Amino acid sequence: MEILYILFGWLLGLLSPTIMSSIKQHYDRKKFFTAAKSELSDLQFQLCITGMLLAQRFGVISRDYLTESKFILDQYNGGDKPGSIIQFIDSMLVASEEEFIAIAANLKSEDGVGLSLKNHSTILIDSNAIQISQLPIDLQSKIYEFKNALNIYNQEVLGAKSILDRTYDSNLSDLNHQRLSAGLSAKYADLHKVCTRICGKIQSILDYEL
Repeated sequence: MEILYILFGWLLGLLSPTIMSSIKQHYDRKKFFTAAKSELSDLQFQLCITGMLLAQRFGVISRDYLTESKFILDQYNGGDKPGSIIQFIDSMLVASEEEFIAIAANLKSEDGVGLSLKNHSTILIDSNAIQISQLPIDLQSKIYEFKNALNIYNQEVLGAKSILDRTYDSNLSDLNHQRLSAGLSAKYADLHKVCTRICGKIQSILDYEL
């Protein structure tokens, strides 16, 4: 019987470091993922506002889109929220169909109107590839899908800036200026869709529990 106790104690001594290491790894993963969620929440908030601006001026506003945007703004806990945007969403959601269409049409910008958009990055996620590789495979896939969507957004922003810069060329003919202006509006409309896509991919990560 004593031999069994001795063997059990010996096995426990061997396993304890492994168990402790496993617990520590799980704790470290959760700690990193919590920080990553905070970074993603900030980015989602910023892109939601950018998407709203693009939708109002160049895209298509629907009640479903406004409801999704309101959810993102309501769940954000990182700082001050834009009260004017939230009030706008609330007023649009209770508006009649005729009022909704009229307000949405009145917000549209003319072709050639430029916006100052910036590229976005996720410094914490980008600098912790090892920690990401230790996360569950399905969560890794969600993160990489998000990163691909963000890369597309950044490329589209650069493309929009290039078109906007070309519209300032005084040597352009009126026809070419009109074409560039129309192309710029189309680019902004596409960027609105990309913003929506990224926000959705971020939400799938924020909803994930380790």
